[in-house]
Amino acid sequence: MMKKYYGLQLFLMVMIVGVMSPLPVESAEQENQAYELGEIVVSAPGSGAESVANVTRISAKELKDMGARTLDEGLRFVPGLNVRVGGSGTPRIDIRGFKTRHVLLLLNGVPIKNTYDDQFDPTIIPIDYIQEIKVSTGGTSQLYGSGGNGGVINIITKKSAPGVHGSISGEAAEVDAYSGRATVSAADEKYNAFVSGSLIDRRALTVSDDFEETSEQDNDLRENSDLKRGNLFAGFEYAPDEITSLGLTFNYLNGENGAPAVTNYDKNDTFAKKPKYDRTDDIEGYGTQFSFDRKLSDCLDVRGWGYYNQQDTEDNRYDDNTYTSQKKKGAYRQKATTDVAGANLQVSCNIADNQKTTLGLIMENDGWDANGFSINKKNESESFDTESDVGYYSGVLEYEAQMTDQFGMIIGAGFHTMDKDGGDNADDYSYVVGAWFDLLEGTRLTTSHSRKIRFPSIKQLYDADNGNPDLDAENTINYEVGLEQALPFQTGFSITAYRIDAKDFIERIGDDIYRNYEKYRFQGFEVGLENRMVENLNVRVAYSFLDSEDRSANTGRDQLQYRPENKFSLESTYVFPFGLTARASLLVVTDQVFYNDDTPMEKKELNDYKVVDVRLSQNVIEGFSVYMGADNLLDENYEQSYGLPQPGRTAYAGLEYTF
Repeated sequence: MMKKYYGLQLFLMVMIVGVMSPLPVESAEQENQAYELGEIVVSAPGSGAESVANVTRISAKELKDMGARTLDEGLRFVPGLNVRVGGSGTPRIDIRGFKTRHVLLLLNGVPIKNTYDDQFDPTIIPIDYIQEIKVSTGGTSQLYGSGGNGGVINIITKKSAPGVHGSISGEAAEVDAYSGRATVSAADEKYNAFVSGSLIDRRALTVSDDFEETSEQDNDLRENSDLKRGNLFAGFEYAPDEITSLGLTFNYLNGENGAPAVTNYDKNDTFAKKPKYDRTDDIEGYGTQFSFDRKLSDCLDVRGWGYYNQQDTEDNRYDDNTYTSQKKKGAYRQKATTDVAGANLQVSCNIADNQKTTLGLIMENDGWDANGFSINKKNESESFDTESDVGYYSGVLEYEAQMTDQFGMIIGAGFHTMDKDGGDNADDYSYVVGAWFDLLEGTRLTTSHSRKIRFPSIKQLYDADNGNPDLDAENTINYEVGLEQALPFQTGFSITAYRIDAKDFIERIGDDIYRNYEKYRFQGFEVGLENRMVENLNVRVAYSFLDSEDRSANTGRDQLQYRPENKFSLESTYVFPFGLTARASLLVVTDQVFYNDDTPMEKKELNDYKVVDVRLSQNVIEGFSVYMGADNLLDENYEQSYGLPQPGRTAYAGLEYTF
């Protein structure tokens, strides 16, 4: 109970400081601006791909108000999106039933991923340099290239407001968790510079007081749940004249983290997995991007990006929970380098008023290099050293038009090629057709139909035991219709319904190699409601329903595992006249199933869960504020994957100064 008592002290201390603020004060913080060269898709207001796709925008202020520290924490309330922590200990971002490898993550238009399995770790992206997150689903633009069958997450970084600005903040939470952030920026008519740095050091996660101790986990701190992250970001922009913009960004990261093992292993429980004792003992990476935008004439514009990202990791699997021995079957050490190099060129032509055609050319090379050792069935060490790379090439053409004040449309198509070692090169195509209609004032109807493709990952192609170099691209056929409606009392309502048929999905059953044979269907709807009737009060409600179906031949399952059927969220933020900002949120996730590995396969339901978060922030004097909060305020004992308990109630407090 000491950890809970410490949290209460922390809350009371910051509350006293906040309440003693004698006068209403205004923050000295200046609004940063968005780094526009990071926008892959730029459309005229009210038209284009973003008007027929389902786009959720999360601003820097919203991220700050919710107390998000890294990308995964900032995405929890997006309709249709599920943040889930599985056996790797890394948060995974699933959208409309699609796994992380089917989600395209971009940082200023540059892909962020592990080239081995096409997944990404959202904890390596702090919120301190994010100006806006855009999550796009449905009929997304062809200009993103291949991938993104589930959706596209584009992170737009900050650039400075005019003048010189900066901020510094520090935060402490229970169980010796600390973080610090600092930014400095400056801008004039031609130059813009933004620099930020952050550190996160967490000794462990808590478990709920309702968690029952097991042989693998006591009822206090979560075993092997430490995390360290360090990040540095710098962005520069130069506009020598009114028709030219040049940009350069650089980011660096390092860290390490544990991957908590399952807590419920029982040889009589066919659903329980054996615990694995994994750690990422080192992460180091960097990325750089050069971008430009040049208006050649009133109707012709050229934009381009060149980029390179590299990340080095050392991953270890140990024999037991001492995390010291690697002598038994299954243990390994792997040092790996993943790198992404590419270029993207877009030429846009405004052929008439409110009509634009864009040609896009994308080239990218993904590399993977790994070496280390593994312990075989005879408890003998075997060394490995492997290297692979693949090339991706896309040519896309997109036409958008606002035909009248009430009607607009988009048509786009792309041809994509994968250049790989072994097997035939893979070619495939994609397209999107969409339209929007303003039926009445305050009423907009959108509809889209699209085909998307995703090429196999290096792991699926070249894994030593299960790889298949003859794999074809996965493809999805998407149908979507949406309605946006302005209601009385400053209320906005939206609903989107969709159906996605997925074919040639790549799966591996048992000890077989990866093959194209799975067929899935995802269908559902997402509802949003936002009200600003009361001054300084914003209330947002969202509900998502997902029906996932395995339509493969001879499948032993009807519903796909770890795809929640229902997700409900409620967010409320109120700004008091004396400078206090109060926020509370509720997240409810229900009806998700998982399967065992037996034949015939059996199904089990994961417990439903609800999580309540609260946060208070008080301006004390000009430019200086204090804040406090609690994640999982009700201390819910819940799991997002079977046998992996999530953090219990965790209190935190911090200080921030801006100038």
